[in-house]
Amino acid sequence: MGLKPCNKKIWRKGHHIFTSHSIPAKKFDKWVKKVARRSGQKVDWYYFGGRAVVKVLGNAKQVYTATEAIKELLPEHDQLMREAVGPDLADICKGTFV
Repeated sequence: MGLKPCNKKIWRKGHHIFTSHSIPAKKFDKWVKKVARRSGQKVDWYYFGGRAVVKVLGNAKQVYTATEAIKELLPEHDQLMREAVGPDLADICKGTFV
């Protein structure tokens, strides 16, 4: 079973808050769902130009809440990155906030 496409409303109107890469799609999807649950916001992601783009739908407060959830879950993201590219490269290739 494949992953569901990004929620169209989030894709069209959401605020880009984080970009990552190299983590397998199923693992990244699971992590983004944790961000959504932790923040209580509408968060989804999609690939663009070989990068995983994370967006949140809502106002500034909702964007802030989702960004804070990403910060809390960043150690898990970084572990997924180490698993995907190895520890040496993971120190160089980090996800980035927008």
